[in-house]
Amino acid sequence: MGNTHKTAFSKKCEILGSFWILYRDNMEDSGWDDFFEQSDVGLPLAYMVWQDVARPSVSGKKFVLETWESYCGLLGIDMDGSYDSMIQTFESSPNYVAPAA
Repeated sequence: MGNTHKTAFSKKCEILGSFWILYRDNMEDSGWDDFFEQSDVGLPLAYMVWQDVARPSVSGKKFVLETWESYCGLLGIDMDGSYDSMIQTFESSPNYVAPAA
């Protein structure tokens, strides 16, 4: 992205939580089904942290960060880049456009 600022943990939770809530029920045969299956802890935890329902432990934070790394890898974007929204992550991706909700 050319930006040297990393995405804050709270913003990663917002992006992952938004993605989970919007697309979790519509991802069969989308290429994302493996990601959802592998992120069965990280995505809902990110959502709960974003909604201020939970505070992650050290191991919980690790789940979210591993989920972030996988998400960025699937999109082909810099996991250390600076992103303000889920849509921006898709707009930054050479691999995907945002799936239809």
